[in-house]
Amino acid sequence: MLLHKITPTQINLFFVEQKKQKAGSLIEKFVLMITMFNKAIEWGCLEVNPYAKANKPKRAKTKRINYYTESHIQLLLSVLPKFHIKHQLQIKIALFYGLRMAEIAGLRFESLNFENNITSVNKTLQYDKKRQRHFLDSTKTGESRLVHAPKNLMTELQEYIELKKKKLEKLGDKFNPILDNKGSPLI
Repeated sequence: MLLHKITPTQINLFFVEQKKQKAGSLIEKFVLMITMFNKAIEWGCLEVNPYAKANKPKRAKTKRINYYTESHIQLLLSVLPKFHIKHQLQIKIALFYGLRMAEIAGLRFESLNFENNITSVNKTLQYDKKRQRHFLDSTKTGESRLVHAPKNLMTELQEYIELKKKKLEKLGDKFNPILDNKGSPLI
C-alpha cells in the first residue's frame, strides 16, 4: 500500500486487530509510526500524517500487585515442613530477601556471607533456548545488591550447603553440573 493512501481508519482497524491478537507494545508501535510518517513529511514524500488523526492505543490497566499479609506468611511458614528442604529454603529466601526466582536460582555458595548474615545478589540464572543451556547473567537491573537475612535462615542455609557439598563429594565423577561460559560448575 502506498503511504499517501493510508487513512486514520485503517490505522485504527490495525490497532484493534493488534489488540485482539494480544500483541505487545502497541503504544510504542504507534509512536514509532508517527515518527516515521513525520519523517516522510519532512522528506517531501507525504503532505499529511494519518497518525495525527488516528486514535492512540490506550495502555492496559495494570493489575494491582497482591502482597502477602502477615497471616498469609504465617500460614505459608506453617506448611513449609511438608516440602523438601531445598524448596523450603527457596521459599524462605523469596519471603525474607524479596528476590525474584531467577535471582534465587542465581545464588552461589560464595554469594553468602555467614559472618555478617549478608547475601550478595549479583547474578540470575537464565536459559538460552538457541544454545539449549543455562547460564548466569547480571540481575534484571544490572546492579548487584547486598541483602541482610535473619541469622536463623543463614544458619539453615549454611547447614544445607554443608550437606550438599558432602553429597557432591560422594558423587565424585558422577556429578554432572551445569557449567558456566568458563566451564566452571554453576553451584
